[in-house]
This record gives sequence, structure tokens and C-alpha cells, in this order.
Amino acid sequence: MYGLDPTHLIVLTIVILVIFGPRRLPGAAARLAAFLNPRPDTEHTVQQALERRNANERGVAVSISGEQSDSRFIWLVADLCNPSRLLRSMAAEQLSKRFPGEAERLRSLAGRGIDRAEELEQVLALRQLSLNAAGEIMMRPLARLNPWGCIGLVYAIGVANYRPAMPLLCRLLTRADATLFVAAARALARMRSPEVIPVLVALALPPAYVGGVGRIDENNDGMSGVSAMLAAARWRAHEASWLRQLNTGELYDGSPQAIMRSRAMARSGEWTIRDEHPNFATDALWEIGEVDLLRAVRQLGAGDASGIIAHPDPRLFEALVVALAQNPRSTDGQVCMAAVEGLEALGDARCHNVLEAYGERLAVGAAREVVLAARTGAVRVRERLAAGRGELAPSEAPAGTGSEVAANTRRGAANGDRVPRGN
Repeated sequence: MYGLDPTHLIVLTIVILVIFGPRRLPGAAARLAAFLNPRPDTEHTVQQALERRNANERGVAVSISGEQSDSRFIWLVADLCNPSRLLRSMAAEQLSKRFPGEAERLRSLAGRGIDRAEELEQVLALRQLSLNAAGEIMMRPLARLNPWGCIGLVYAIGVANYRPAMPLLCRLLTRADATLFVAAARALARMRSPEVIPVLVALALPPAYVGGVGRIDENNDGMSGVSAMLAAARWRAHEASWLRQLNTGELYDGSPQAIMRSRAMARSGEWTIRDEHPNFATDALWEIGEVDLLRAVRQLGAGDASGIIAHPDPRLFEALVVALAQNPRSTDGQVCMAAVEGLEALGDARCHNVLEAYGERLAVGAAREVVLAARTGAVRVRERLAAGRGELAPSEAPAGTGSEVAANTRRGAANGDRVPRGN
């Protein structure tokens, strides 16, 4: 009476097929078999799960075992140049399984990161790859602008000093996100690229909260990449604040034990991508020899625009935009006022666009004086460009209404003279 006859089993099977579908049943059966009969090789560790998740985010299927292609090998080697200690350790573990004899050296490189071309070349030699061949492969995925997948590649290109990638890296400075922007700037700084000097000057400013400068049309000449530059400065300020709180123990109760624990976390940076060299822009400008720019941007960070007014340099434009976008409350408006004076001293069309966009704000609160100064500066720059026959305003029209010319024309025609026409 209470048993199951074949009719009931057939109906139950049909219901299961309708609900779950035939495609889901093999996967469910495999998971049920693994649950009923667990084996050691089916138990995945947390680190392997993180590896697979990271690989999925990058769009690269990193196999746990087996023969790896050159592209996958280069992805792992590039992660040894990544600023994230966690990604470096994971890449070292994967490479150690493929090359057990080099495990100790790979873990040592993962601890401090590859920072020299000789070390990168030695690791690539494990698969008989040269720096140029690896650079060609590393350039291919950069067009996707995926920060999780390309940050290690960008750092590796900088370490390898692969100069054919410089145009692509410069293109990243106009449309990449903050982390990829900073990585591209560091790679170009290692190559001593002159195109990255304005970006380095802007990143050499003391980190502070950065807002916006208003609505700017980045399609104009010289205005592309302003939003990316502001986003990078904003991210850099966030990183500096996070590391400061971590080093001082402000994230915890302030006890000595909490401070020691937070400092250890700051040194490791295991769960996020942290910049281990926040002063790279200042060091790069010093190594390149741009001492005057470095002095001017330090004065700007202190609220002094005298150096920029005395020697206006167009390469200071990005730094002036970042300084203008800072919160006026953080420095009592001194840095913002110095930025307005510097933009007025440069006095080109780009500076006028920035000052005019910033002046469209409401002149209220802590930014009131800065907004009023930006409006005045925009008017002065516009008048200067108009006097110099710039493109922002037409030249002054001749005096008179035109009646004098008409009277002379009629008088000459009455006398029978030929009146010359326009040129």
C-alpha cells in the first residue's frame, strides 16, 4: 500500500528531468559521488581556490599541473613583478611546481619582487625565452585594460625596459583606471620616457584628498587623460591614508600590540594591491634630472606658486590641475590658490578651460575664495589670449559703423571715379 511501484518511479524521474534538466544531472551526480566517496585529490586548498579565482578575473586559465604554454608562463613570471605580495607568492608556487629545482630561488624572488632586468631574464631562461620575445607576448592583453590581469604585465614591461611598448603605455595614461595608470607611469619612468614627466610631476605632489575641477571636455587638445590623472591622485591619497592609519594603529585600539600587528599587515599587504614605493615619482624626477620641476612642485604642495610664476613650464599643467582639485579645507585653500596663480601664469587654452570649469561652481563654503579667484583668472587668461590673437576670443573690431566708407563710395561714384572693391 505504501510502497513505490514502477509507475511512481517513472513519474518521479520525469519530474526530476523537467525541473533540473538533463544537462545539470551529470554535474550533480559527480558532486554527489565526490561527497559520498571523498578522495585526497578532490580536496582543494584555499590557496588553489584563490589562484583559480584570480586567474578567472584575469581571463587566463592557469592550470594547477601539466605543461604550460609560453603565454601562461609569462603571466606567472609577470606576477613576480606585481606589487601585491600575495600574487607574487601564488605565482612562485605555481612556477615551483613546474620547476622544482628552482623553487627556493623563485620563493626568494616572490618575497621581494623582481626589480631588475637581469633577474627577469634569468627566470625567463627557464623556458629559453628572451626579454624581447616575452615583451611581445606581454603587449597583447594590454588593450583590454583589465587591471587584475595587466598590472603585473605592465610592471614586467618596465623591468624589462621593453621600449616598443612605450606608445601603448602612453595610451594607458589617458584611459586606464587608477592602479593601471600608476603602473604604466612607473614603467615609463623606468624607461626615462619624456611623455611621462608631466604625470610624474603631478604624482610628486603630497597626497591629499582630490575631488574634481568641473566639467571639462577631454576631446580638446591637451585635455585628454585629465580624469584618469585625477583618479590616480585620488587613489594614491587613499593608499597613503590607509597605510598611515595602519602604521599608527588608528584602525585598531591604539595599543602597542595593535600597532605592531598593523605595521606587519602594512608591510605584507596580502589582500590588496599596495604600492610599496609611494615616492617613486619624486625619485624618478631626481634620477632624470628635472630638479627645477621637482622644486616647483614641492613649492606648489606648500601653497607657494612663486617658482611657477617665475619660470612657467607647460609640463606643470597636470600638477596644477591636481592641486586645484584638492579639498580647500585640508590646506586652508593655500594649495588651491597657488594652483590658480600657476594656471594663470601658464596662460594657455588648457588653463583657461580648467579655470572656467572650476569657476562655474557655487562660491560657497571653504571653496568660495578659490572659485572667485578662478573666475577672475579665467577672465584674465581670456583677455591675454584675445590680445595675442588666440583662439578663445576674436580680435577687436575696427572703430566706426561703416557709414563713412559708404559716403566715400557714393562720392567717388558721382565723380566718375572707379572705386576699388575688396581684396
